[in-house]
Amino acid sequence: MGTVYRRGSTYWLKYYRSGRPYRESAHSDKITEAKRLLSLREGQVVEGRFPGLRAEKIRIEELAQDYVRDYEINGRTSIKDAKRYKQLFAGLFSSMRVVDFRSDHVDAFIDRRQKDGAANATINRELGALRRMFRLGAKQRPPKVVQLPVIPRLKKEHIRTGFFERDEFLAMRGALPDHQKVPLTIGYWTGMRRGEILMLRWEQVDLKRR
Repeated sequence: MGTVYRRGSTYWLKYYRSGRPYRESAHSDKITEAKRLLSLREGQVVEGRFPGLRAEKIRIEELAQDYVRDYEINGRTSIKDAKRYKQLFAGLFSSMRVVDFRSDHVDAFIDRRQKDGAANATINRELGALRRMFRLGAKQRPPKVVQLPVIPRLKKEHIRTGFFERDEFLAMRGALPDHQKVPLTIGYWTGMRRGEILMLRWEQVDLKRR
């Protein structure tokens, strides 16, 4: 048996299929509408017409492709970032099904990126992309995502201290070997951290748009 409950002014449903719980917003503040939708879902489960059947076949890679397509359709200028996120998620989650994606996969992703040297601000942008991927999937009709995973935001690092004055920067740069002058200069002018600088690739740099 399913149940109807409220979140704020909106009613939500909770029902089961094969022992697995599913939650869905009724998008209404009327309990009669929520109960009607719950009855519909319970009937679909019994008859094998449950909307989540299609979603159970969707893989993370497909959500990533839809995410990039959304950027292309809307002409977003950060399409290069979207494609990078797609490659990142496709590499880490490979052919994983969306229904198998859990909170511990998010934790493993964060742990992996921190070990790669990525700053929390960078990881938060990647988590934001992952979060949007799932939300876009949930908006599809029929939906590609039935239940949205919980994707947290990391706390930002402590405020940076110990900035160089210009003369100190110039003195240190002059004393360094050539291969260390570039990352030092990037860090001085942008405030980027060591891990972020060392992960930079030329294809991520657009000098014309600064």
